[in-house]
Amino acid sequence: MSKRMFRALTVTVVAIALTSGGVAQAKPSQAARTTTIAVHAPYTEPEGNWDGAHCTGLVAMAPECQGRYVGTATFTGTMWGDDHYDLEGWATPDGRITYEGPNYITGGVKGCGTGSYIIEDYDGYIDMTKFDPLTNSAPGYNQWRLRPGSGTGELTNLVSGQGKNVWTVYFAGKDGDPEKFGEGDFTGTVTCGR
Repeated sequence: MSKRMFRALTVTVVAIALTSGGVAQAKPSQAARTTTIAVHAPYTEPEGNWDGAHCTGLVAMAPECQGRYVGTATFTGTMWGDDHYDLEGWATPDGRITYEGPNYITGGVKGCGTGSYIIEDYDGYIDMTKFDPLTNSAPGYNQWRLRPGSGTGELTNLVSGQGKNVWTVYFAGKDGDPEKFGEGDFTGTVTCGR
């Protein structure tokens, strides 16, 4: 075959491929598909347990105390299931009880699946300057984020999550019921792969 004939054949094949749509188009990767879900997860929690406290400076004018609090909660809504939390905190001179730590949740996330995952609470506090003696309660607040790679079961598809938790602690239980020590609502977003 001559060079001229080879070139003509090559040009013809390319022209046919381009005009007939014969060039393969890249398809988006399955892993690149994600869904972001708005979170609304109300919860209630019974009274938990103090698992020790450590205080220094008790004879000084400004003692510092740090404690550990463990307990459970039940989530309903977008994120649902049983929560076991393990928080560390301390009292501050401005009237707050601060806290941070993990929530180990077994249940599911609507639109993502079922399994277990870990949420990290941070920048948390109970504002004792707003203590209500009539209800024996005070407001609480914290930020939360999904711990990357913590999902199991169908929730290995969790990509990210973050938001806030606004809640109320009832020191003697809401209306005297120790099963209603706290109630609140986790809001924010969760993103999972599809």
